[in-house]
Amino acid sequence: MIRKTDPSPRVPCRTAGRGADLVVDATNNPAALAEAMSYVRRLGTVVEVGNVIPTGTTISVDPASNICQTNIKILGVTFNPPRSYAEAIALLSDRTLPFEDLITGTYPVRKADAALDALSGDVVKLVLSGE
Repeated sequence: MIRKTDPSPRVPCRTAGRGADLVVDATNNPAALAEAMSYVRRLGTVVEVGNVIPTGTTISVDPASNICQTNIKILGVTFNPPRSYAEAIALLSDRTLPFEDLITGTYPVRKADAALDALSGDVVKLVLSGE
């Protein structure tokens, strides 16, 4: 079960008020992009992978104060139409394919730093578990 929690008080607390180095929005909620931009530190990066289905929703961004004065990078990532996700789920459901062999390592969330360090090595996929 995924619990939705409000990260707003946690980000400044856990980063000594600096903000996160990297914020990834995978929510498919346009408002979350503006929220992600508020959590990232100066010179940090926001990766937007969650808005793959057009909703016609717009958000207000002031390029001067929200991007340029903080020198943040915003990366939009998707090259797949929404149907690709359904196709991927169907492929992953095929139990004859050894997808578990792609998992290079599993780390508990409390050791996320070690998992990130491992990414500099020969890694295909790492899993963070809720333990």
